[in-house]
Amino acid sequence: MLKLHMIALCMFLFAAGAAGAKEQLFPQVPGWTMSQESRVYDANDLWDIIDGAADLYLEYAFVDLHIARYKTSAGREVKVEVYRHRDMENAFGIYSAERSPENNFLAIGSQGYQQTSILNFTAGEFYLRLSSYQSDSASRTDLLTIARGIEGHVKRGAALPQALRLFPAKGKVANSEQLIAQNFLGYGFLRSVYTASYGGSAPCKAFIIEKKSKSDADSTLAEYFSKVPRESITSAGDWFDVQDPNSGPVSIALQGSTIYGCVSCMDERAKDELLAELKHYLTQSDRTGSAP
Repeated sequence: MLKLHMIALCMFLFAAGAAGAKEQLFPQVPGWTMSQESRVYDANDLWDIIDGAADLYLEYAFVDLHIARYKTSAGREVKVEVYRHRDMENAFGIYSAERSPENNFLAIGSQGYQQTSILNFTAGEFYLRLSSYQSDSASRTDLLTIARGIEGHVKRGAALPQALRLFPAKGKVANSEQLIAQNFLGYGFLRSVYTASYGGSAPCKAFIIEKKSKSDADSTLAEYFSKVPRESITSAGDWFDVQDPNSGPVSIALQGSTIYGCVSCMDERAKDELLAELKHYLTQSDRTGSAP
């Protein structure tokens, strides 16, 4: 019996070791020597390494942080930080909070961008930040070489949150989409809000809040109305116009279990077109069960 227990224990340890090997995040890259830090940061000690930004990362369901360095014999070095979040949506959220539409974007992972000495991208539940200690022309190649190696190793594909496909393309500022974790419009109960900026003569921001059920969406909308003066709310057909004391003009509506609308749209015609398009996309999504 003891022998059987020992065999079972060895099999368990072997399986656990195999599983751990599959979770290795940093591959070997030809021409580079990789060294991985033994310390893994989690929600309890993230402040130890990114004190000023830890709170923001924790808003996006941060799980852990792994760090490695790649070096060449010629003295070139790339640091890699791999932030794991609960899911792909939250990893995109923290990535979107740190990018800008003006960045130099490239096709890597789900999406990424590169500057002279940094390359950041998101892939599945991971947000990856690479930095070079050099700022010369070769550093771009260094960063991309290591990033491609890790991208091929983690194999998370190029998927982005489905909700992003619900924003109309017309007038949308490219790569302006974000996931706001909490406190949208200054209200703590407005969480997990997707936004996108729209340009033109009267810039504004569209938003989508996906709830688990219609009753959940109804109660969230009712709570929002309870936070603004009653006289600031007017019906505008398919939506309500609100003079929000925190954010100014807000148009807000409900389609199934999704709350949608726009903020600071001063051009009435542009606002009407944007809201109509949002409703159309959401209606199509309700019919098909997926983003159009």
